[in-house]
Amino acid sequence: MAKKNKRGGGKTVALPAGLATEIASTGDGRDITRPFVQELQQPLDRKLWGVVDWGVYERIRKDDQVKSCMEQRIRAVVSREWDVLPGDEDDPRSVQAAEALTETLERIGWDLVTEKMLWASFYGISVGELNWGSLDGLLDWVPGTKCRAIHVRHARRFRFDREDRLRLLTRAAPQGEILPPRKFWVVRAGGTDDDQVYGEGLAEWLYWPVQFKRNGVRFWNIFLDKFSVPTAKGIYPRGSSQKDIDKLLMAIQAIANDSGFAIPAGMDVELLTLAQSGADFAAVCRYMDGCIAKIILSQTMTTDNGSSKAQGQVHADVKLEVVKADADLLADTFNAGPARWWTDLNFGADVDSPMVVRIVEKEDDLKTAAETDKALADLGWVRTEESFKDRYGDGYVRATTPPSADAQATQPAPPPANDDVPVEDAPADTAIGLAEPAANPNRDDIDDAVDAAMVDEGWTASAAAMIAPLVNRLRSAGSVEDAIATLEAAAADDAAERLAERLARATFAAQVQAMTDAEAR
Repeated sequence: MAKKNKRGGGKTVALPAGLATEIASTGDGRDITRPFVQELQQPLDRKLWGVVDWGVYERIRKDDQVKSCMEQRIRAVVSREWDVLPGDEDDPRSVQAAEALTETLERIGWDLVTEKMLWASFYGISVGELNWGSLDGLLDWVPGTKCRAIHVRHARRFRFDREDRLRLLTRAAPQGEILPPRKFWVVRAGGTDDDQVYGEGLAEWLYWPVQFKRNGVRFWNIFLDKFSVPTAKGIYPRGSSQKDIDKLLMAIQAIANDSGFAIPAGMDVELLTLAQSGADFAAVCRYMDGCIAKIILSQTMTTDNGSSKAQGQVHADVKLEVVKADADLLADTFNAGPARWWTDLNFGADVDSPMVVRIVEKEDDLKTAAETDKALADLGWVRTEESFKDRYGDGYVRATTPPSADAQATQPAPPPANDDVPVEDAPADTAIGLAEPAANPNRDDIDDAVDAAMVDEGWTASAAAMIAPLVNRLRSAGSVEDAIATLEAAAADDAAERLAERLARATFAAQVQAMTDAEAR
């Protein structure tokens, strides 16, 4: 079911007089900011207060820096993944509409349409014509001329009338033809208010930087023509015939292209040379390129050299904000226009229309994330499986490779397979985790004497008698508190004192025996 509007509780509210009427409209002839009133609103250039010359905008677009920056801005949007979300996830019809619209956008080439419509940021406005038709049981957008389902038209072919209706300028109708509703998709960009129906494109701010740069390049070429190529000078004696002078000029041109002159002997020619502090035309062009980059991308370091990685990261983040704003602007206008119209015609006006979105987010640094996860693991914190997939994506499984030999050597011995067997029933050495000592060539008489004394005094049996009941009680402990109480009780038992006494006697006997044997030798 569609979402129900619960605002107002179903009450009818009467509007006070005057609230439902536009008072500051621009179409009633009372707008004093417009120099004249006519049937069609003309896109005005605020700098010159005249009608925009679209040809100027085209010349601005031909600049190499403008081209590079606009490509960065537009391609950064087009290269991101897009998705179609249901307007109401609880409504099966809305979910079905989202799936059908996804198939439509994949069929018509949504990235290509997006690339062309995003030029609204440059011109201030873009207009797309929707070719409606019947396809697979839906009123859909079908290929028309040039195999396009949505044609992006040049904005100079359209005007808005005083009622803000879009009109198409033709030879037969210079005042514009009234266009049918739900046929043209309009994207406006820029502008500080809604009175600017044509938006306010970046081309307005790019005009002067591009103009200065173009003039700088022109003067630079003149400078190079005058001072970078040496001029050949030929001297002919007085009284030379014109034939000899022409031969001299031909020789000069052969060695210096078309830059050279000939003078008679005895005459002086002074050449103007460039002063050491001459104008730096390259610096002017670089400065204007920086201005162009800041106007289009709001930063410079993704097009020009930077001084540090940190600054480059800051500039990249600024560019990302600009790109995300472009993606949101295009998605908002499409969702409010063509997506809503398409849903109304196919599923009804009571169904929430799908929402087309571009996923323009900063990419995660997986290396930094992995280092952070490792540091947290050292502190005892690990990710859940769901959190791991959210951060690193699918395609990972836990490794089943057994640990290396070094790792196995550091691992504690596994517990007995059958925990129900009492420790008392196991051999004494197994019960307390002891094993026969391995042969050691560094053992001396004291080591042998200690081992013999410990066996003679029954140290192993005494240790087993003390440890085995403790192990059994720890295994039967129901909680950590019970285990702690068991250990505290064992510490207070006199069995440990008896074991320590036996160990002291064995050690004393071993020392005496070793000293006696040493004196005998």
